[in-house]
Amino acid sequence: MAKKLKLNLVKTRESYSSRRLAETLNVHIRTVQEWKSQGLKPISNTIPLLFMGFEVKEFLQQRQKITKIKLQNNQFYCVKCRKAVFSKGNKIEIIITGKEIGKNNLKEFVIKGFCETCGCKLNRFSHEGKLQELENTFNITSKGELNNEQSKFTKN
Repeated sequence: MAKKLKLNLVKTRESYSSRRLAETLNVHIRTVQEWKSQGLKPISNTIPLLFMGFEVKEFLQQRQKITKIKLQNNQFYCVKCRKAVFSKGNKIEIIITGKEIGKNNLKEFVIKGFCETCGCKLNRFSHEGKLQELENTFNITSKGELNNEQSKFTKN
């Protein structure tokens, strides 16, 4: 599983050797060498290889942008399938957490479902401002407040 890199540790106006870059981002030196083969440009081809901080940041931000998955309103991200999926039978359960989020203090809720491909549990967070849109899109099996009881939603 890819780890989230702390790009703010890389200074844009500094040059980094492969070893120093690996230590700064807490990755193996082979990872930095792999980045070079994938397109990270060194300052020159002299040894030791030096990389400018702004080049490193730009390269890694592009990689993160490529792997990001955009979801439509009626989709979930399945951790097992590693892709955007729909809920099985278009059925969902909405659980209101009671937390207020955003500037308008909208109530947060959790949308739960099951992956139609592998049957894995799916979760997605939203707010009450999108409730009408969800009611038009999904077949809602139940709504409820978050409490200590087990969820009534069962796998069909």
